[in-house]
Amino acid sequence: MTRGQHPQGKVLIIGGSIANFTNVAATFKGIVRAINDYQVPLKEHKVSIFVRRGGPNYQEGLRVMGEVGKTTGIPIHVFGTETHMTAIVGMALGHRPIPNQPPAAAHTANFLLNSSGGSSTPVNSRTSSFSEPRAPGDALPSKTAKPAPLAKAHRSVQ
Repeated sequence: MTRGQHPQGKVLIIGGSIANFTNVAATFKGIVRAINDYQVPLKEHKVSIFVRRGGPNYQEGLRVMGEVGKTTGIPIHVFGTETHMTAIVGMALGHRPIPNQPPAAAHTANFLLNSSGGSSTPVNSRTSSFSEPRAPGDALPSKTAKPAPLAKAHRSVQ
């Protein structure tokens, strides 16, 4: 990133999928140390950094990455799981605008929460559940029978 200069500057994308078990904040410690150690050459080469990560403790990791950008003066754009990597690549290449405010996090578990303000649970919106007892006479979904396999022709060898 700091060997040769480019007239328009350079872009570093730090991103990946959503981690299952990796502590994202802990993995960013080494990256933060490297940014602090190389902040002068990163600024000289006009490096912009785009960060996208998700997983355990990712909010803290993204907060720390944003703070290091403010303290070093290096433009660091931080995104969570609400932003797709393809959008970030488009922003990094200048094909999409970079938002001033990151989009609100859209958590996939929101369907479990009752957002109507009432006290009822989402059970009312379902027609049935595997854990609910069935009333006598309730029909089970029909299964289509698989055709019987064709019998193989056996030829007796004599």
